[in-house]
Amino acid sequence: MNYDCDFYIRPYLGERRSGDLIVIKTYREEDSDQVEDLVLIVVDMMGHGPDAAKGGDVARAFLSRTELRTPEKLFEGLNRSLKGVLGAAGGICRFNLKTNEMTWIGVGNVHMKTFSNDKNFICQDGIIGEFKRELRIQKNSFSPGDVFLFASDGVTTNFQLKDFPQWKTMSPKALATTVVKKFGSDKDDSSCAIIKFYD
Repeated sequence: MNYDCDFYIRPYLGERRSGDLIVIKTYREEDSDQVEDLVLIVVDMMGHGPDAAKGGDVARAFLSRTELRTPEKLFEGLNRSLKGVLGAAGGICRFNLKTNEMTWIGVGNVHMKTFSNDKNFICQDGIIGEFKRELRIQKNSFSPGDVFLFASDGVTTNFQLKDFPQWKTMSPKALATTVVKKFGSDKDDSSCAIIKFYD
């Protein structure tokens, strides 16, 4: 299965840097150029401005160097790396392109939904950096034609497909940018990522 993904981040009005972070990681099959796993991580540091951006830098440093790929292990590592730093909300989703199975973990006020059928995925209460409870792991299947949206809480997701009549033909970058500009708040960091799957 093929895919296309991109994102757009807009800082709080008047700020130069954002505390929102989106990381897209790919893991290839051994001795192959084929991507086996696609992992998308969205992190929304508490607050905004320089302190939130510095917290995002800590999260980015961990995510850029780790070879962990399961959402559970990635979350555990992220939770450890943000201990004593500003807390965060976040979500991690792994798409296995061989089995067409996806695994999602969400903590705090982040969003994941599908454009394909308007399904919303659940996030549990908590703060990354001080999370101690059992993780709620959600699994589902995905197929060509599915389009997934990830967003920080600076973006309201109370919209319907009719608000985006051209969503099927828009590129992930264009769709993510449109979502933030149309539904993002000027009073918070706002970010959105889009993944499209196709044959």
